[in-house]
Amino acid sequence: MPRASLTDASDQQLVAWALDGRQDAYRELVHRYTHAVMTVIYQVVRNRERAKDLAQVTFVKVFAA
Repeated sequence: MPRASLTDASDQQLVAWALDGRQDAYRELVHRYTHAVMTVIYQVVRNRERAKDLAQVTFVKVFAA
């Protein structure tokens, strides 16, 4: 059975797949939300490199949880 397209999947479906161990679904979520997370963090720290580092830490913590 072929897997559904990740780009067409809802966030809820991607989360369910990620929780089932599909790393491709987690990568799609990261792809979808990197800009938004970076924007929020940058507004706080006002340093692009620091914001990139903190965004990466954020996504690692999400993955671990």
